[in-house]
Amino acid sequence: MSGSLYTYPSDLTWQDMRFPPAIIDALAKKGIQRPTPIQIQAIPAALTGRDVIGIAFTGSGKTMVRTGGILGLCHLDAKEQ
Repeated sequence: MSGSLYTYPSDLTWQDMRFPPAIIDALAKKGIQRPTPIQIQAIPAALTGRDVIGIAFTGSGKTMVRTGGILGLCHLDAKEQ
């Protein structure tokens, strides 16, 4: 993706973004095998604590960016304790 201050490989997976195995399994059970382009761009930025503004079509996975980022931060925080 061009024009972005932060770009990530378009083939990033949930594992690459360090999602916990239990969440990856739950996503797979819902048929969500790979992150969408908006998720690939926004989740890693959100996990670093940056503010994210995402503009994408309805159904593209923007809500998952918010919840995925929150779950990811909780998981990383729990691992540190």
